Amino acid sequence: MTKQNHFEKEQWEQALSSTLEKHQSKRGLLFLVLLCILTAVNLVALTAIAKNKMNKKKQQTLIYGSNIANAIELTIDKTVEATNAMKYFYLQDKENCEAHFDEIARLVTKDHAAIESIYIAPNAVIAYAYPESVKAATIGFEMLKDPEQGPRAQLAIDTRKVTVAGPHALVEGGTGFIIRNPIFVKDQFKAFVIVILNWDQLVQQALESAKLLDSGYLYGVYKDQPDQTAVQDDHGYILSNSPKKLSNEVEIPIIAPNDTWHMRIEPVEGFWLVREMLPSILTFFFLSLICMIVLYLVILSIDRKKRIALEIQKRQAEAAFLSNMSHDIRTPMNAILGYVELLSCKSDLGDQEKDYVKKIRSSGEYLLSLINNVLDMSRIQSGKEHLNEDIANLYDIVEEIGTTFEQKMAQKKQPLQKNIDIQEPLVYLDRVKFRQILLNLMSNACKYTPSGGTITFSMKQSQNQTKDNTVVLETIIEDTGIGMSKEFQKVMFDQFSRENASISNEIQGTGLGLSIVKKLVELMGGSLAVESEIGVGSKFIVTTTHRIANDLAKETQKENVKDYAVLKGKRLLLAEDNDFNAEIAIELLSQKGLVLERACDGVACVDMLKNHPPLYYDAILMDIQMPKMDGYLATHTIRHMQDVEKRKIPIFAMTANAFDEDKRKALECGMNGHVSKPMDMTALLKLLMEYLDKPGDAISHQKMSKQ
Repeated sequence: MTKQNHFEKEQWEQALSSTLEKHQSKRGLLFLVLLCILTAVNLVALTAIAKNKMNKKKQQTLIYGSNIANAIELTIDKTVEATNAMKYFYLQDKENCEAHFDEIARLVTKDHAAIESIYIAPNAVIAYAYPESVKAATIGFEMLKDPEQGPRAQLAIDTRKVTVAGPHALVEGGTGFIIRNPIFVKDQFKAFVIVILNWDQLVQQALESAKLLDSGYLYGVYKDQPDQTAVQDDHGYILSNSPKKLSNEVEIPIIAPNDTWHMRIEPVEGFWLVREMLPSILTFFFLSLICMIVLYLVILSIDRKKRIALEIQKRQAEAAFLSNMSHDIRTPMNAILGYVELLSCKSDLGDQEKDYVKKIRSSGEYLLSLINNVLDMSRIQSGKEHLNEDIANLYDIVEEIGTTFEQKMAQKKQPLQKNIDIQEPLVYLDRVKFRQILLNLMSNACKYTPSGGTITFSMKQSQNQTKDNTVVLETIIEDTGIGMSKEFQKVMFDQFSRENASISNEIQGTGLGLSIVKKLVELMGGSLAVESEIGVGSKFIVTTTHRIANDLAKETQKENVKDYAVLKGKRLLLAEDNDFNAEIAIELLSQKGLVLERACDGVACVDMLKNHPPLYYDAILMDIQMPKMDGYLATHTIRHMQDVEKRKIPIFAMTANAFDEDKRKALECGMNGHVSKPMDMTALLKLLMEYLDKPGDAISHQKMSKQ
């Protein structure tokens, strides 16, 4: 190789090396630019996520704080109701107040965990105190002469209203929240009923009443016009679990009887999540795309956990709501079924009217069953729900399903074709749950089938080859409706799932029907198959196995008519504040020969029993939720009467509070039995027979009638 060639080679290698370095530099610069762009995009996305989470946290905090505030208000209102009950006790039993005060006060504090102590102060001088530990320090205390408590006590006298104050230093030691309820007789002040609330217990009871858990929130309660004598922390809060001054981004009012407080609340970690995410953001600068992806997956995991926690909280709130609404739902149902029962007793009804009454009763009873089923839906999700199997006639179920949708299908001109092949119509099954399955499927078929379409209801029975005395029931509901896509069929049993189609979106629905159907079918040990095609229609096949009802079981299905003649002439005291419920109970029981007298509340009930001689009443039917005095306190008052015969009178709860804990509480407070509304006459009469069908009862009652 010549020197010239060698020189040219070196020049070429140097040029190539320079070009490669330039390309590498550009790739490095490009990678750096892309990395910066990607980092910036992630930073923007993270900032947006942080703001979104902050807004959601504010909303969650507002909901959580509002629930606490409402629960605190409710707790204070219930405490005021307790002072009203103590006022009644003092006015009615003033002479024996000292003998019974401790027992009554103990019961009140048992039902109101936030109450720390109770006092009665005739002429503003404390004369009765509970518990024992506060008596020595408080009895004889003249509150009007006290420089701190005197003005607040005088305010309650001047306004004649319940007043609240606190927290204040107490005569007996410590601090507490003071509620004063003045007692006036003929416009003259006579005494105070005073209760002391423990702040920590007040909040704890509020959390329990709202069915909330401590989710990591800091709160502080302050007054509009600070009370210089009230106990406050360094930040001016009268109630707080916060070591710092809270922001006013979420502030909720709390309405007290004579004051308005304000509660500031925020999560322990604050609202701005950017500070929490700063280490992760810095990590993006020094780690590659893989680190950011990992972080993104972590964020998704955190979001998922938060969504799960929110879903759990949502379900708890729904369960609490349904539990609280049970009473209000059952009350009108009692009126509907009760008036239907009264109407059915009319002898001048025509055949058509009797048929109407029968259908109203059937629909009302089924509606009540559905209400109960919806209220207990959480038991299905938790695995606690069980089957209530009884003998059912499959032909009756088929007729009921057809009757339910007859009018609606006629309006849409949808002919219903029935194919029924049943050899053993009487089988054991949970009739409510089975009808709910069929009603959901038939409702969907009717809704999603256009006018003029056809719906086919088939029920076929075959002998079970694996078990004796059982049959396999195959129920098919088929329609010529709009059908479902293959994609939607994969998620159609998920809760709140609805197909995103223009036609289906115009039809109202919650997206819960198919989810409930699948859970109920699985609970019955059956299977559910689906065939569907868009524009062709849908076909649902429910397969279940049932025991055949034998001859002995069929005999038990016949109505057993009870001889209730022994109840004739028995006098019952009915404590019921609802006029509809009272009218129904009086009319139905009067038809059985019973004599009823009504008290409109617990106070009237106790007075009527007290003002009549012993054995005048044979039993008491006691509602629970009544004004002035509820059924529990009325029962307790009766059980502590001086007259032995009146103290032993049978008392039965007849109430819309129908949960197991309500029955248990009724028995614990001294009642003899519990009948839930809507009123089951058979159960009520059976209960009355158990306690009143005894030798000597009729003779005793005849003697009292003559008196």
